[in-house]
Formats: sequence, structure tokens, C-alpha cells
Amino acid sequence: CNGYPGDGCIILSFNFSGGTQGPNHYRPGEPYAGASRTAYLPHVDDGKRAVKLLEKAFRRGELFTVGKSLTNNRDNQTTYGSIHLKTSLSGGPQSHGWPDNTYFSRLQAECAAKMIFLDEMEDEMMGTKKKKQSDRLL
Repeated sequence: CNGYPGDGCIILSFNFSGGTQGPNHYRPGEPYAGASRTAYLPHVDDGKRAVKLLEKAFRRGELFTVGKSLTNNRDNQTTYGSIHLKTSLSGGPQSHGWPDNTYFSRLQAECAAKMIFLDEMEDEMMGTKKKKQSDRLL
């Protein structure tokens, strides 16, 4: 990813078949078009944590939805949801790419707004954070 020379890149590939919209979709019972999407993260600690957040967001249905595409102005399309992905290796924020010095903090905020947190953060918020071995010896 641009801005992270020598670190490599994590590539997230999403492939959706078309189908029939369910009760929580844009137009229940109508068909929708499938899509393939790719996202990129630098292979650094922040990028690895971002993968964990994005996996949770995906499982909760927050990364993609069915609706009207802003790109092709067509209804019943697989579209991006409310959590932003980096879809370009370069070009900066204006091109949905890297480098972007504020992406990781924005991602964390977007996920938090949907009550999606890293496991460590959830444990800490719930007061169930596991003590380190060195803490137990004291």
C-alpha cells in the first residue's frame, strides 16, 4: 500500500452472488445483482487490527448492503454499507486509497458507532480483561 513501503499489503476480496432480497433489504422479494469488491490494508499492526474490526463488521452486515448504486445509478445493487473500505492502493483519501493518515482512527470510530470493537476493547469495557501472567504473580 502506498505510504507503507516494504510492509506489504493485506488484500480483502468480497464476492457476492446475486439473489432475492430478504426482509431487511431495500426491496424485499426483488432480485439484486451480485458484485465483487476488493479492499486493501497495509500489512502493519494497525492493518491487522483493522482486519479484525472489518471481519466483525462484515459478519454483522455493516460492510455491504443492497440498494441504489451511486456509481451506476441502478437499483437493487450490492453496495457499500456505512463502514468505509480502502479500495485503492494509492491516490490518498480522495481516491479511497493510501496513504491516509486518519483512516484507522476513522475506521475505529465508524465501527464504534455500530457497537463493533476489538475483542480486547470489549473485554476492557466489560471489566473482564484478563490479567497478564506477571500481574498474577504480584
